[in-house]
Amino acid sequence: RLKERIDGGVVIRGEDEYSVDGMYYNSRTNNPQPAAIATPNTVSEVRCLMRFARRHRMRVSVISTGHHTDMRSTADNSLMIYMKNMKDMSIDHNAKELTVGPGNNFQDVHAFVKAQTNSTFVQ
Repeated sequence: RLKERIDGGVVIRGEDEYSVDGMYYNSRTNNPQPAAIATPNTVSEVRCLMRFARRHRMRVSVISTGHHTDMRSTADNSLMIYMKNMKDMSIDHNAKELTVGPGNNFQDVHAFVKAQTNSTFVQ
């Protein structure tokens, strides 16, 4: 079962825990209703979700912080992959690279960079 393989959880439309309220920051949306909302914690869980969607011929929608203005981050009857738990960040000072997980917002990134570099820019 898919629910047993996704540590962050899978909620099916119609279950008590199912809700898209508060996910979207665009009040003009018609609040699309995915068939299921999965919240992976790892890349391997995302792969598992993609395999599941392919096997069951499900449309996939991906939402990270919910700020997409024209609601391309979700779709009715899709398997929504909600990336909010994937918040890893790292800085490679030698390569001058910042790696950011999709669950982070700008404030998260800014605070992390400032704490790691004592600056607001990676130099």
